[in-house]
Amino acid sequence: MHEYKTARSVFGFAEFCGWAIVVVGVIAVLVGFGGGSAFGRSEAAILGAIPGLFLVIVGLLAVVFVQIGRAAVDTAEMTGKLLINSNEELKILRAQQAPQGFAAPSRGTANPTQPTLKEPAKTASDMGQRTEPSVSATPSAPPADGARHIEHWGSKIALTDGKAYVDGMKFETVELAKSHVQNKAAEKTRKSLGERS
Repeated sequence: MHEYKTARSVFGFAEFCGWAIVVVGVIAVLVGFGGGSAFGRSEAAILGAIPGLFLVIVGLLAVVFVQIGRAAVDTAEMTGKLLINSNEELKILRAQQAPQGFAAPSRGTANPTQPTLKEPAKTASDMGQRTEPSVSATPSAPPADGARHIEHWGSKIALTDGKAYVDGMKFETVELAKSHVQNKAAEKTRKSLGERS
């Protein structure tokens, strides 16, 4: 950053000269006014003070321009400091916002920090097939003649001793037997649709 030492030195010397001119002008005003008064006329006193007044005005203007130049130098230095501080704060913010622990993976290598997504296994429902509930059934002898029968989806279910029998299969509950009948009917429907297509 520029420190503008030369400009400050020049402005200091120019300000000194300006104030010196003001002092000389004040002295010239006093001398001229006093000399003119010696002649007994006020016009002569005013005319004798004019050169001193001119020097005072010139000196004050010089001081004013010096102060304007110093203000410009101070503004330039302050702007440079603000720019440096802004750049440092920007670097700090970028360092804080940068993701930590996530390095960009190179081509052909997997990123160990990122989990790999595997394609989920296809289920029967994804392939357009209906999932069938598992039915606990064991082959058994047909029920006795005194068993009570119910009809469900076109099939007869025999009930005896708290068990259900369908097509020679024994089920622990009636619901399992009904589920077996429904699955069997659905399987027949799919087969018939497949043969038609």
